[in-house]
Amino acid sequence: MEYGALAKFTFDWIGREIDPERWCYHSLVHTRAVVEDAGEFGLAASLSPAELELLRAAALLHDTGYAFDPGNHEQASAAFARRILPQFGATPEEVERAATLILATKLPYHPVSELEALLCDADLGRLGTADFSEMAARLRRELAAGGRYFSELEWLELEYGFLSNTTYFTAVARERRGAGLLRNLEAMRLAVQRTREAAACGR
Repeated sequence: MEYGALAKFTFDWIGREIDPERWCYHSLVHTRAVVEDAGEFGLAASLSPAELELLRAAALLHDTGYAFDPGNHEQASAAFARRILPQFGATPEEVERAATLILATKLPYHPVSELEALLCDADLGRLGTADFSEMAARLRRELAAGGRYFSELEWLELEYGFLSNTTYFTAVARERRGAGLLRNLEAMRLAVQRTREAAACGR
């Protein structure tokens, strides 16, 4: 597979086809983060070069479906991968494996292979980094652009609940992001507490 050419094509394509105002979270920023984390986790997991290339290719394409069918974007992304990957030298087996990896990113995650688990962990990798607050703000703006609005307390409680129910599937992700996930969870707990107290004082 010609990964370098695929990466250039995909990043250019996302920049053209996925509106960064409407999809300010599921945009180039998120895709680049997932590709970076997939590469980091895959290397740490000692994947073979072919497996690592496949994982990174799936990471590149996993949210392209937002350009076609946001409500079923995993299926749309897998269909796009099946259409595009042969143009970059992917074998039929590689195409189907990549499509299966993409489909595994549908929430709630239920990965059944190491590569699926690594991609799911990469999809939420930034929950365990200092980038979490920025990414959360992007997601909130994206939801608002789609008509879903939250008060400050509602949003903080939603994020706290999501973090509380997040666990990384692989040892490498837990090693690299587990401590950061706990720090962000504690920060969200304190933010929820402060916001509840401020609301109570304002009554």
